[in-house]
Amino acid sequence: MLQALPLRLATMPESSPSSSSSSSAATSKPAPAPPSPLSSRQRRDRAVLLGLSLCLLLAAWGSVLRVREGMAQAQEQTRRSGLQLAEALDHELDIHVYNLLAMKYLAERFFSGRIRGAENPVIRLHARDGGQAYESRLPPQFGDPASLGRVTGFGPLPALDDPVAEELTMAVGLTPLMRAIRERSPDVPWVQYTSARHFMFVFPAKGAETFQFRPELLGREYFANARPEANPERRPFWSQPYLDAGDREAIVTVTQPIDQNGQFRGSVSIDVRVSSLQRGLAATPLPYAHVHLVDARGRSIVAVAPAPGQEDDSELRPHIRLRLPLKSAPWALELHLSEDDLLRSSLHSSAGHLATVLVLALSLGFVFTLTRKNRQIEALAQHDGLTGLYNRRHFDTLAPQQWALAQRQGWALGLALIDIDHFKKYNDHYGHAEGDQALRAVAQALQAALRRSSDLLFRVGGEEFAVLLMLTEGQALEPVLAQLNAAVRDLHRPHLASPSGQLSISIGATVLGRPTWLDLGAAYRRADEALYEAKAGGRDQMVLRMPPEPPADVG
Repeated sequence: MLQALPLRLATMPESSPSSSSSSSAATSKPAPAPPSPLSSRQRRDRAVLLGLSLCLLLAAWGSVLRVREGMAQAQEQTRRSGLQLAEALDHELDIHVYNLLAMKYLAERFFSGRIRGAENPVIRLHARDGGQAYESRLPPQFGDPASLGRVTGFGPLPALDDPVAEELTMAVGLTPLMRAIRERSPDVPWVQYTSARHFMFVFPAKGAETFQFRPELLGREYFANARPEANPERRPFWSQPYLDAGDREAIVTVTQPIDQNGQFRGSVSIDVRVSSLQRGLAATPLPYAHVHLVDARGRSIVAVAPAPGQEDDSELRPHIRLRLPLKSAPWALELHLSEDDLLRSSLHSSAGHLATVLVLALSLGFVFTLTRKNRQIEALAQHDGLTGLYNRRHFDTLAPQQWALAQRQGWALGLALIDIDHFKKYNDHYGHAEGDQALRAVAQALQAALRRSSDLLFRVGGEEFAVLLMLTEGQALEPVLAQLNAAVRDLHRPHLASPSGQLSISIGATVLGRPTWLDLGAAYRRADEALYEAKAGGRDQMVLRMPPEPPADVG
């Protein structure tokens, strides 16, 4: 049981410029003769011509500067849009990599014996080609082939106690996770396990009825690069585009090697349609650029034009090439910007420079649009895209402000770190889509439990949240922590992979306040230690660690 610790609040101790003046005496001169009317008009005309010429020069120079500035802005805008496009593509590719790692984790659990298959899949195998190959044949009552996988191998039919049987059990055991991957990503045609022992498990079986494993498939890039000699770090990798087994469409494959007790066994792979990558790039068109997704050698994988049917003639005309590397694959986005297009665009946008009212209207419209876009970008930068809560970056901004405000007002500042218990097991058991729903539900429950507008909730990690609470004199942190814990329990969301049977959270907290003001880094570490203590103590609880007492004065 946790004991409530009292909060102690106390008051915190805390050129001669020189000037010079100058004067000048005016000299007396004879009065000039009155100018003639003609010379006066000439001077006036000259002044007007000079003024108009000066205005024309200034306007011309301003137009030149405006055009140059417009070209630079168009280039920078295109670069920023390209960065956003690269970030979106990285996110989609990361999902495929995370799915591979999940399959790797599940395969290792099968190999370690922590998970066992329901039956030996060898009993469902049938020999073919005169005993030189085999394949699985499932009766109709097993279900729709679209929800099942298919085994195809080369060589004699394995015995029930053959080592291949253990590997076959593992591969078939990946079926639920493969099914979840396909449901999450409709543009994934196949998910498969390829064994160095000359067999493949392909999901789904529907559409792969005629596919047969051949030994030469082990020489393909997606398997050859999974071998230890080619991939000693055992990392996921992407293949070059190639035609699928039916020569119907171009695909790329991301692969993760699978080992058993340090020995290479095979690889899990996810096929991704190249057409889906092209659709993703085309979803955010860049007005001035041809977008190319290229590999590490600069070879184009897919390309998207700024307008349908527009050819990329960047090799024939002056152009600017921007390269934006991706983080999740050894690829990059190349933006080919035509200087002629940028110039035309800048001239078109500057045509209203001669009309002051039009320029003002365009400027106001531009400022309004830019402000709105900046607010949208700022909101995206401050909030977590999944839960809508403040993100870690905004926590790093607001926490010092709240800390300083609490010191000025003589209040205390409560800091709590929250972690969803056994969330990785939740994802493994229910799938990532359900895990996202659980994160949203927990975020909403925590937000609803915080009653005051000054209570700030953040998502600072995958399943980790942070809370900042202003505590005025007489207020305690423990009741709020209890409300947060109860709010998640009241969801009654099942979690069969957790000992408690339902979704729960662990909380670690500390208080920043008088007489001992911790800096934010120390407070965060103290709250993190408390969170670790809560999880080590069995989870589904809260631990409050107060700062150390200052040493007593020795009189």
